[in-house]
Amino acid sequence: MTGKFPNQKMFVLVPYARSSQGKYYKGKPLKYSRKQMDKDLDEILALVAQ
Repeated sequence: MTGKFPNQKMFVLVPYARSSQGKYYKGKPLKYSRKQMDKDLDEILALVAQ
């Protein structure tokens, strides 16, 4: 996402889940700063690379 939106300083992520009946449930929107998102993505990628 950070590659597609290089000038974006904040991201809002809305988690959702789908039930077995096909209904969608939205969670509370999460606000991420670009700096924190980059840090979290780097940590995740480091874990996956191991």
